[in-house]
Amino acid sequence: MSNFLLILSSLACQKLPTSNYQNTPSESSNKAHAEMFSKNGSKISGMVHFKENKEGLIVHYQINGFKKGKSYGFHIHENGDCSAQDAKSAGKHYMPIAPTGGTSLDSSQKHGGDLPQIEATHDGMNEGSFIVKEISLKEKNPILYKSIIIHDGPDNIKKKSAPKIACGVITETI
Repeated sequence: MSNFLLILSSLACQKLPTSNYQNTPSESSNKAHAEMFSKNGSKISGMVHFKENKEGLIVHYQINGFKKGKSYGFHIHENGDCSAQDAKSAGKHYMPIAPTGGTSLDSSQKHGGDLPQIEATHDGMNEGSFIVKEISLKEKNPILYKSIIIHDGPDNIKKKSAPKIACGVITETI
């Protein structure tokens, strides 16, 4: 039994490798994630990871179920609630910066939660990353415990947003 405890004790003291999106105790306040669940009968699912650094908020997504060549709106919404089948419980686009918005293009009319839209480069799984400076997890225009939505179509500031096809609540990664 004492040999087992000695081995267990030595393993506990070793530093284990971590990926870019796993937490170490000293970094627990600068990372978050959202598991994306399908809505409105879609087959979209996946994960979105968030990590703050001195350059801004890094957003990394791994989403499955896309159709090649299609554009998808990608936004933070005001409520951290994905309970409705149509994801309307997530509320409107998160907009602490501009009174109008709904575009992934950089403009003065952009909402704080307007993220670059996703361009599906192939059927199925798509992965990508980008940095945003207008929002943060807890400080400037905080998004922690809000929702992230994928819309079934591209952004168009002149039209109502396409239906919500995936939703996830942004939670702190511990």
